[in-house]
Amino acid sequence: MEQSVSDVRYWIHQLSERENHFLIHVLLPGDAVVVLAYATGIERQRIKGALQGKAGRDFRQLKWEFIYTVLATTRRHVFNKKYFVETTLLRISRHYNVSVQELLCFFCEDRKMRNQVLPFDLIKILDELYKWYGAGKEAKEEQKKAEDIVNRYFNPSILSSAEKEMLLQAAPFLIEALPVLKIEQSLYAFIKKEFAVLINNRNRLKHWLELSRQYGSMRLVEWLDSILRELFRRLSVRQRWACISELKNRHIRILYWNIIVKNILLTRKFLSTCRIMPISGMRD
Repeated sequence: MEQSVSDVRYWIHQLSERENHFLIHVLLPGDAVVVLAYATGIERQRIKGALQGKAGRDFRQLKWEFIYTVLATTRRHVFNKKYFVETTLLRISRHYNVSVQELLCFFCEDRKMRNQVLPFDLIKILDELYKWYGAGKEAKEEQKKAEDIVNRYFNPSILSSAEKEMLLQAAPFLIEALPVLKIEQSLYAFIKKEFAVLINNRNRLKHWLELSRQYGSMRLVEWLDSILRELFRRLSVRQRWACISELKNRHIRILYWNIIVKNILLTRKFLSTCRIMPISGMRD
């Protein structure tokens, strides 16, 4: 295994499939079963998988080039099956401009369709990598959305590193609560413009952190209910009614106004909490 990459490429093309299998048994007697099952799976990528139509007939030799190159780079270390599988997948994905996730998806689907029996170690590795490259990507996108929400709807200058971390850890909550954050931001701008009332951002942050801890036990309309109650505590009766009118006029498309009316805003319970007298004939 001391040859250069060009030497490896040369003698790979001189070997038949059977000779490659024999060589793998010589090089990795304890792990040959995993490597050869993996090599067979890679070959099927060309026929029916992510490489269909992209890889030519020379792929049979090329796949061995990927395999032996990775083995050559790890020759001074204990053979790590997961590193070997992941690194060869990364090399193939870069060479053919496909994602690792696409390659892994085919492995999983092909195994189920053909009721294929693979070595347990290989199944475990493929499943772990699939979760990492599949769910990992979604988690990164979710985290990016949460960071954008924090930067836009919370004042980064007043956030401690611990507070920001707490908000980002509640990424699913922030994403689901985005309609409420939009309503709240619009109402704050309205209150500042119409009544010159400023909002205490520290108290607001504390309230949102408390809501994030209750994620899973409250519905979206209950978050809005809580935010409005907190906001209305600081306003006069006239100002509260102005906010309700603003909310109805501007946000009918963000949250269904009918649902809000029936469940929160104009119920006697909500209005009495805000110290507003309900109008005659209003339902509870």
